[in-house]
Amino acid sequence: MKSLLTSPKRGVMPITTKVKILTLFFGTLPVAIMLVVGYDSSLYQEPDFNKAMALALAMTILIALFSSKLIARWMVSKQLGEIKNFCGQVKKGDYGVYFNLPSEHSEGQEENEVISLMRDMNWMVHQISIRESKLQEMILEMESAQQELYEQRQALETANRELLTMQHQLRESNQELNQAFLKMQDMAMTDPLTQLPNRRFFFTFMEQELSRVSRYNEAIALIMIDIDHFKKINDGYGHQAGDQVLQELAAILKNRKRASDVAARMGGEEFALVLPHTQLAAAVSLAVDLHELIQEHIFLRDSDAPISVTASFGLCVFSGSPYPDIDEIYQCADQTLYASKNAGRNSIHYYDRTSGHSVKVA
Repeated sequence: MKSLLTSPKRGVMPITTKVKILTLFFGTLPVAIMLVVGYDSSLYQEPDFNKAMALALAMTILIALFSSKLIARWMVSKQLGEIKNFCGQVKKGDYGVYFNLPSEHSEGQEENEVISLMRDMNWMVHQISIRESKLQEMILEMESAQQELYEQRQALETANRELLTMQHQLRESNQELNQAFLKMQDMAMTDPLTQLPNRRFFFTFMEQELSRVSRYNEAIALIMIDIDHFKKINDGYGHQAGDQVLQELAAILKNRKRASDVAARMGGEEFALVLPHTQLAAAVSLAVDLHELIQEHIFLRDSDAPISVTASFGLCVFSGSPYPDIDEIYQCADQTLYASKNAGRNSIHYYDRTSGHSVKVA
């Protein structure tokens, strides 16, 4: 309150200064008149008169100095009450309140400090109201943006869940496709009747093995097996019996071959046996064992007409450079097989690389 009443503004005289001047002027005026009137009279010569004048002057000065603030407070009490109510409304957030003031004085005219202050307060509240409106707009925009971000996050989370579900479904579908592909690949490489590898698998495997043995200079043997008079079995006992004979012969090959060997059905009644890391003696020994097992086996044992079956064998062994290609080794084994067929069947022939001819084993 002190600064409100004493702080000058733009060179205008403060209220307290004005009150002091007025108090001094009107307080000393009667004393001065008394002094002027009594100057030529006998009162001026009286000691008590002079003392009274001095005391009156001193009292006037003291009253002017110390009562100015009280008078100023009394003069602005109404405006201060208005300011107090104004500030209370503003504290409550009511920025629509304002002082009803007269028009502003023109430049150079003095204005009461309180009125000027109230005018400034009107301006400040107006500015605060404008800023609050802008702040509210910004808050609304931020809330709207926050809501949009929340909705976008929800949408992203939903999309992410859907993508995870799709990814899981795709993974399962991919696994199913891989399994189906492996199954189809296995079916494409497997003879459905005997469950042995088929002709396609045989040539794929032979190509890989020939590449490997030529690189490491190892031996490889190929045995071709053909069931003798198989057409008579189909004609005499039926194709179902012929299929069973093929299955039983395939079982003999599976049970007798080594883990590293590959037995395949080449088509019809013809089979092949690939023997990696096998020299001629071991290949001939295995061919003799298979020949005897087939000859001693009773085919169609559980049927009304069990039969005996024989087979012809042709084998070819390569154990050093130059290595043949897949067609050459297959043709070599096939020629020795036909040599067994031409020799009366139920026999074993192998290819002698020294003489270039087929040699009968048994």
